[in-house]
Amino acid sequence: MRRTSLLILFFLTVAPGEALARASASRLDAEEPASEQAGRKPVTENLFLATVDAAHPASRALAGDLGAAEARRLQASLLEDPRLEFTREAPEDVARETTWGLAWTPPIDGRRPKAIRAADADVQVETHRLEARLSGLRFEVREAYAAWAIGEARSSLLAEHSGRLENLARRMRNRAEAGEESLLAAQRMEVAFRSSSISLSEARAGEARSRERAAAWLLDGGWDLASTRPALPALPKAPADLDDHLLEVADSRPEVLAARSEVEKAVSLGELSRRVLEAPELLFGWKSIGNDLPGGGGDFEGPVFAIGWRVPVLDRRRADRLEAESALAAAAAGEEWAAQRARGELAAAFAAYRELRQSAFAARAELENLDGMAQAATASFEAGESSVTDLLDTLRALLDARLAGLDLYAAALEAHRQLEVAASRSLTSGDPS
Repeated sequence: MRRTSLLILFFLTVAPGEALARASASRLDAEEPASEQAGRKPVTENLFLATVDAAHPASRALAGDLGAAEARRLQASLLEDPRLEFTREAPEDVARETTWGLAWTPPIDGRRPKAIRAADADVQVETHRLEARLSGLRFEVREAYAAWAIGEARSSLLAEHSGRLENLARRMRNRAEAGEESLLAAQRMEVAFRSSSISLSEARAGEARSRERAAAWLLDGGWDLASTRPALPALPKAPADLDDHLLEVADSRPEVLAARSEVEKAVSLGELSRRVLEAPELLFGWKSIGNDLPGGGGDFEGPVFAIGWRVPVLDRRRADRLEAESALAAAAAGEEWAAQRARGELAAAFAAYRELRQSAFAARAELENLDGMAQAATASFEAGESSVTDLLDTLRALLDARLAGLDLYAAALEAHRQLEVAASRSLTSGDPS
């Protein structure tokens, strides 16, 4: 199963490329209070992915079909076992006969090489299907980490917003008690704070849920996810060859290669079904005849040779040929459709990721220009230049913009995972050039 382990390691190992991830999360980290950052161990997507290696049960559970195909190939390559025969006849008043024989069917009819070729094609089918399943497993692991990281970022944004409203509500309550602010304005700020606290609780519940789902992938228990701080995954540039050689990349997807191997397997099985004559069974042995009757002539012994040959008078392989023809037609159609679908999926995934990545970076740049808006709106309110309604509307609009930007980034991460599946390879290292 060494090939299986290599496949698992290939699809689950990722290359470095976390600078963009750290850059994407830097502003969110800056917004998180220093007291919360202290003592929280930073973790990246690559570190998380490294825990799901070839020894992980989720990886090992995918290799069963390939192991069965390799066993069938071994079975096809093995020669038929010989058959040992022994007969003894000893009726009364008749000579006794004892026969020892060894019967064997030699592989001289050409069926064995064709059966081996069909089994080899079957191994290739399962090898490519394992590659596709490993790609799907990598998608699931990245999805679990992204949900955890996005949930953490969402909680941070809502915690910052709720903390700002809490400070404002406390200050306005003190001013209202001193007669410097209207009680209605203070109560409205208090209501806004309570509403933000509810949203924060819901976000933290979602974060805890995604964190525990991510923890399910960790087996050794060496991580305390509650004391770690996940960095947002990067949005690397898609490799140039995906744009320049889209059809070639799509045609190398495991699903397409598996469909081609299915055609090769169907062809080999078709050739096998057309072999009408089978090898004969040969028997070599020794016969002893003992005659103790008066005038019986004594004992005799000597070699025995026999041949048994199945004559295809009724052509019982007609059903096999019909099945092989149907399988070949279906496999050819499956190959055609797999190639067409792979090209469409890769083109769609590439276009979606390119658009979402560009939009996510543009949104992040625009949001960075709004960092001082909350302080400016608060200062304007305290100077009497705006109402509490204007302040709350501004703070809410700023929060909505930041949450929308985070949702856009999450959509871009989803598109990148889909692109990896469509390209059937790791793309976390960005542009290889």
